[in-house]
Amino acid sequence: MRDYPFTSKSVDHVPCGQIQARLQDEIQAQSFETLRRSARVQKIAADSVVWKDGMERPDIGILCEGYLRFQCNGANGRRQIIAIAVPGDILGDRGRTRPDMSFEAATDAKICWFERKVYDGLLRSDPLLRRKHYINSMAQVDRLHWLTLMIGALRPDERIATWILSGKFFMPWRAQGGVLTLALNRRDVADMLATTPETICRTLKGFEKEGLIEMIDPVHVRVLDYAGLVTRAALKEAPESLADIMLPDCVLEPGAV
Repeated sequence: MRDYPFTSKSVDHVPCGQIQARLQDEIQAQSFETLRRSARVQKIAADSVVWKDGMERPDIGILCEGYLRFQCNGANGRRQIIAIAVPGDILGDRGRTRPDMSFEAATDAKICWFERKVYDGLLRSDPLLRRKHYINSMAQVDRLHWLTLMIGALRPDERIATWILSGKFFMPWRAQGGVLTLALNRRDVADMLATTPETICRTLKGFEKEGLIEMIDPVHVRVLDYAGLVTRAALKEAPESLADIMLPDCVLEPGAV
């Protein structure tokens, strides 16, 4: 069996070596060795199709570098990005989707695939792997809830503010200096937030004028006033995770009449 490297020279994404080390620490040693022997690495160019309805389902994998988008076309023909996959996400879980769904690379990406039969067998025998799989699945659900909340409850400018605030949970973030790397292009962000690239650019310039952020360059933003950005996003408090994002006061709580 070919031994694939788990390394990356990219400084903007989580290196495969870190993901490998994390996986090695969180599951049984024998399970890790079994997975390693079945591993193969796939490099994917930006905008390439990873999977779409009608294609043979891929094996189970871990996204090592880059970002993927789960998308479809709405009734009006406009593309809608339903979710994103970030470095460390487990990919290829079974499940039904709409016929027009596809999974594509939003950036250049690298996926480490494992044979599905091998992975499924280890899920049954290794409780630590089952726990990791569950936690990762719940993290992806949190991002889905976060995205649904933003689109359903917030104005476009509030969505963009929330996108910046919560970006540190799934995009490269340098705490020293408060610099966030906007890893996705403007069109992808616009289709994810149900707005337009022009609105994003105009809003970011507005945030700069308000002293909330500084655009270092088109993909790096420095957060200058975190509390002010929280207010601008109409959130109750600063989020500590995507699951902690609170509804604005004007939105009814679940079960309210």
